[in-house]
Amino acid sequence: IDFTDHEIEIRFQDETRWYSLATNEICEWTTRIAGDFYLRAKAKVEDCTVYSLPQSAKVQFPTREEILSDAGITNAMEEAWQQTLEASTTNSYREFGFMIYLNTADGTYSANTSVYTASTGVPGSQVQGTFWFNWENSDELSPLSSGANYPVALFHTHPPFTFADPLVYESRDTGASTGTDEDVDMANKNGLPGFLYDYSAPVLYPGHLEEDDYNRYDYGPSRRILP
Repeated sequence: IDFTDHEIEIRFQDETRWYSLATNEICEWTTRIAGDFYLRAKAKVEDCTVYSLPQSAKVQFPTREEILSDAGITNAMEEAWQQTLEASTTNSYREFGFMIYLNTADGTYSANTSVYTASTGVPGSQVQGTFWFNWENSDELSPLSSGANYPVALFHTHPPFTFADPLVYESRDTGASTGTDEDVDMANKNGLPGFLYDYSAPVLYPGHLEEDDYNRYDYGPSRRILP
């Protein structure tokens, strides 16, 4: 049997178009695009074109641990917490936050504060933060793309309860909020892991020290869910 040409092809599992990875050579495949893929070999045998059975491959988004190993991201979290303390006064307070992106073209993480807006309220009152989900344009990506700027996690803070009026506000629980369209629900709906900075104590009362110990709370999936 005479093998004259061979080619390695790839496609997304939910699409039908195949892309050529390599022709007439051994292919070491490295991708910067996340997703579920099929790969196959195509060869010319005499006058016929034959195909191998497709082999599946999954390229995942980074885990929480991989994201937290980036010093730039953890420094941005600490800075946001300090901003939260500085913004806490007898008259107002607010949350701070950002969306974490991974640029797979160069492997760098970034903290984008422009996609997070927060309301200001009287200490003790409920304040809200909103993420504007600026997703990558999947229509422009192929298995051969050189990379994408992927949102991979959410981060925000909860403010102190120090200046809450004890005649109006008795206490608040710390940690990720669990109501409809709140922290845990939004992370799960959007398939993104969430990070939160809040105080270590399970319950806060008016008059606690702003300098009390704080903690990182994790919520939502352990890594971004593949689309």
